[in-house]
Amino acid sequence: MKIKAILFDFGGTLDSDGTDWFTRLYKAITNRVGHIEPDEFQRCADKAACDICLLEDTPRLSMDGTVHRLCEHIHAIMNGKSECVTSPSCRACRERDNLQCSQSVENSNSWSVQEVADEFLTESRVFIERNHLVLQKLQERFRLGCISNNWGNTAGWCRQFRLDRFFETMIDSTVVGAVKPDQRIFQVALDELKLPPQVCAYVGDRYDCDVLGAHAAGLTPVWITNGQSVNNDDLPFLPRRIGRLSDLLDIDWK
Repeated sequence: MKIKAILFDFGGTLDSDGTDWFTRLYKAITNRVGHIEPDEFQRCADKAACDICLLEDTPRLSMDGTVHRLCEHIHAIMNGKSECVTSPSCRACRERDNLQCSQSVENSNSWSVQEVADEFLTESRVFIERNHLVLQKLQERFRLGCISNNWGNTAGWCRQFRLDRFFETMIDSTVVGAVKPDQRIFQVALDELKLPPQVCAYVGDRYDCDVLGAHAAGLTPVWITNGQSVNNDDLPFLPRRIGRLSDLLDIDWK
């Protein structure tokens, strides 16, 4: 069936070319402090994401405020100064139940939260502004929307960066109570658009929740990978892949 709507993930998709937030923060921090074991950093970042979801005002934060808060919590956890309280509604907590928060990471104190957050946001703005033109061109042919695993602020971020003018629906996992790859979060968007999944595509940077979730929900998944090589032998399903968002303009959707 002909595609009538394209839905997008936010973090790693609209604000990057397929590089997720934690990977970008890991690079920014290790550029300043030297090597950190990736698994150790992932542990700290997961805990930080869990921590900030418990703070009452997080859903009202701008993307700038969220990034700064996330970096503050990563910094504190890396230095053994924060404890994580598991929340059943938090994506990070639901994905990882056994978080040990008391360990610190070697050489983790010599980076500035402000510098890392500002660098991250500057890079994000470049991608988002560039993608305005892409979305404008796509809007001439398709209905558009956003579905994000987030802290309740997806619609606010879309308004902050004037993306809401392109999107008919802006779905946030915290708001609707379903987290990708759960099919229900995709169904909320489909219900708002009043479209069946067979005529909708979904673009995201994570194979586990974006590609598999969209595929299970009946949408056509498009995986944005920033040109990274992928071992297809390890994948149960092979989606269409793009290197950057503008590649969508070259796809024959018939």
